[in-house]
Amino acid sequence: MKPFFQTNTKEILSLLLIISVTLFVYYPVRYFDFVFIDDQLYICNNHHIHNGLTWDGFIWAFFSTRSGSWHPLTWISHMIDISWYHLDAGGHHWTNVQIHLISTIFLFIFFRMTTHQVWVSSAIAACFALHPLHVESVAWISERKDVLSVCLAHLTLLSYLWYTKCETVFRRTIVLLCFCLSLMSKPMMITLPFLLCILDYWPFKRWQKNKTWALIKEKIPLFILALTFAGFTFFSQKYEHAVNSDLALQYRLLNAGIVYVQYLYKMFVPLKLSFFYPHPKESISVIWGVCCLGLTGGLFMIAIYNRARRPYVFTGIVWYLFTLVPVIGIVQIGAQQMADRYTYFPMTGMAIVVFLGLGHSKIRPLIPIALLVLMIGCAIVTRQQVSVWQNSSTLAKQALENTSDKNYIAHYGLAEYYKNNNNFSKAITHYKKTLQIAPGYDRAMFQLAFALEKNNNHDAAIKQYQKILKHDPFNVNAHINIGNIYVNHIHQMKQAMKHYRVALNISPNSPLVLTNFANMMILKKNPKAALYYYSQAIDADPLYLKAYVNLSQLIVTEQAKSKDFLRLCVNQIRGRKSSTVCFLRLSQTFIARKEYQLATFFKEKAHESK
Repeated sequence: MKPFFQTNTKEILSLLLIISVTLFVYYPVRYFDFVFIDDQLYICNNHHIHNGLTWDGFIWAFFSTRSGSWHPLTWISHMIDISWYHLDAGGHHWTNVQIHLISTIFLFIFFRMTTHQVWVSSAIAACFALHPLHVESVAWISERKDVLSVCLAHLTLLSYLWYTKCETVFRRTIVLLCFCLSLMSKPMMITLPFLLCILDYWPFKRWQKNKTWALIKEKIPLFILALTFAGFTFFSQKYEHAVNSDLALQYRLLNAGIVYVQYLYKMFVPLKLSFFYPHPKESISVIWGVCCLGLTGGLFMIAIYNRARRPYVFTGIVWYLFTLVPVIGIVQIGAQQMADRYTYFPMTGMAIVVFLGLGHSKIRPLIPIALLVLMIGCAIVTRQQVSVWQNSSTLAKQALENTSDKNYIAHYGLAEYYKNNNNFSKAITHYKKTLQIAPGYDRAMFQLAFALEKNNNHDAAIKQYQKILKHDPFNVNAHINIGNIYVNHIHQMKQAMKHYRVALNISPNSPLVLTNFANMMILKKNPKAALYYYSQAIDADPLYLKAYVNLSQLIVTEQAKSKDFLRLCVNQIRGRKSSTVCFLRLSQTFIARKEYQLATFFKEKAHESK
């Protein structure tokens, strides 16, 4: 028997080449920053994951629908990254690249084992690994859910291939488990059971050996799982107000046709890319939309026509058309018309059509040369697109250049970049441009007020916050920030207290509100009340760091005045459900302050409370 490396030389060399080029293309992300869109929501401002992988965090991951989706595996992967890299953005980026490479290997193995063509499989894998449209999924930390779910979807394909070799209950259970893990990373893969039915036609050729109903019946658990996740995701998105129900169905259908064609065009001509494509809404071209729907229908008819002579064309086109259905915009999620990341899995379908077509043509011997040209071309364009994800500024500027100056999300991104770099005057300019284009964009309204405050335009900031409160009288953060301005800059305690009390009435269990109310008690020289509200904040959220920092400062200050305050503090915390966590966190906070005596004291109290 020949050694493994000798019998699989072409496979190993081609995979090594693809991996090497992909690493070269994506290596710069190791030094990239977080970006403004979703990275703050998922990582930077998500204190649930800031302790890394903990039991509390693990439980939270399984009960959270933050961002409108249930994807516990994605949260857990972010927690692991925090444990390894803390808030070093480059490490989080690099994890995405590693998962992307594993996914590429799985895809190569799947097509190598089903098509038995090394160079065709290499071309499909290279297209997946290096196409510029896939940069968004890989280089955007918040799209961890995309790379992870597709990696597990590719593993599902491999496990299904394994199942078709020997149809046992155990192997079918492994397929179900892999599919479930994929959905637990991102629910977009709900179309996978249908795709497996199509793969039964080609390349598995199981339709010829089994009745259609038997093939569908074995996948019923997969369909039930997919429908469950689809329903849960829809209602979660509705709850988070991510579903746009204002746009009439006819416009959504027209846009779906246009987007199908635009994705195809960008697959072959990957230019004018943007992280955000503004939706044309009612101004959409009806004629162009109808033509695109016709083209999409024509593409499906090509698939049907070729199902006997060229079954790979049938599978490839259906793969592309149907795996895009959840994100094509018929159910409009978000404000974008389309997104590059949505092609991450569906594009493989068109790669099947193109490269299997070449593999069955007269130019088949030239495929290795075509593969090399493809890799070089993609590497050049993709490396350039990767550089766009360096920070919020580079990302937003490309979007403004490649879409239009009316791209309000891009203006908002530039404003966020300038704000985070303390250039508040430029930030204010771009927040105002954002609101000129989208007057009701609440994030921009709030951040404009915040930037005005930081730029010492306190009166203008208060007016902006009051404008927010006219639209949303129950906006807790607006009340808190107005209160902070009155306390810290205008020194009107009564006005500040008025807003703090309103915030406390609206959200009595908010750790942010309780902590700010405790701060106010310190200013009113009432340390006992401050201690009470800090402990309430910690009880509401045992991971809320700001409460611990402020409480530790209060303890140091009051302990110097009265030895009884420390005993009072312990009595206030002892008996609460979070007492052990609280004592330990206070110990860590005092270590950071180099108050080692107090750190030891609270560590001992933590052991006593266990």
